[in-house]
Amino acid sequence: MASQIWILCIICCLHLIAQSTGDNISSQYQKEKDPFQALHGLNLMTTVIETCQKLLNTDTNERSMDKLMQKIGNIEQKLKSKDKEFEKIKDDLMKLITTFEGDLKSKLANLDEKVSNVELNVNSTLQAMKTESVEDFKEQDLQLSILRGEMRNFTESIARIKEDIKPSVSFSSYKTKIMKDSQIGVPVVFEGVRDNYGNAYNTRTGIFTAPVNGTYYFYVTILSLNAYAEYAMYKESTVILNILADRSSGYDKATGSVVVHLDKGNKVSVKPSFPSHGKFYAHHYWSNFGGFLVHRR
Repeated sequence: MASQIWILCIICCLHLIAQSTGDNISSQYQKEKDPFQALHGLNLMTTVIETCQKLLNTDTNERSMDKLMQKIGNIEQKLKSKDKEFEKIKDDLMKLITTFEGDLKSKLANLDEKVSNVELNVNSTLQAMKTESVEDFKEQDLQLSILRGEMRNFTESIARIKEDIKPSVSFSSYKTKIMKDSQIGVPVVFEGVRDNYGNAYNTRTGIFTAPVNGTYYFYVTILSLNAYAEYAMYKESTVILNILADRSSGYDKATGSVVVHLDKGNKVSVKPSFPSHGKFYAHHYWSNFGGFLVHRR
């Protein structure tokens, strides 16, 4: 494309030169009379060259844009490839976990079989050792106790591993709308969610439901305007935290946190408890409610 544009420029220039030369021969007197007439061909030639240069620049820009789009396409292909790699890693990990659990169950079954065999051997030995010393009997009983202890420890290890591979529980929510009116005892709904691992927090009701037994940490921050307002955090119907915004004019922030044990299915929420005057004014984005699981039990 660039070579074609330059050829067009050269042809135009040659045409102008030929025309200018013919004019010079046929009208020498006119040139002497008007010295600026000679410059007319040169100016026209310059205009043609500049126009060709602009076309070249346009062509260069188009090629640069094509290269850029090609690079973007390559990046998209790489991202798709990375997504496929991630999915493969995820599938491989799940297969590994499944295989690991199968191996643990197999080892547990083998260990249980060994214990059963030892018990049979002990019983048989007891029948044959009625005349033998008490010390020999104690040794057999000790071995049986050791094997039972190993089996118990192995079972507990499996339970801990299963607990470790369970997903974590945490959430962080905030108000997206200004709440100017609210009923006492009705949960405040924090509509926005930054994260909600375990999906234990409900953005429609404002209530967190514990998915597992354990110790949890919760926090709440309320920004009010021109109001004395008291809020409380509830575990079911029991108050576990009180916060107070105490300013009759302007903004005031009430905040607090608490550590509490929850059984699976227990619900936690934040409710207005006692306003002395004015309206509740939970300012959006500045008012937050969140928490996370500290330890499973």
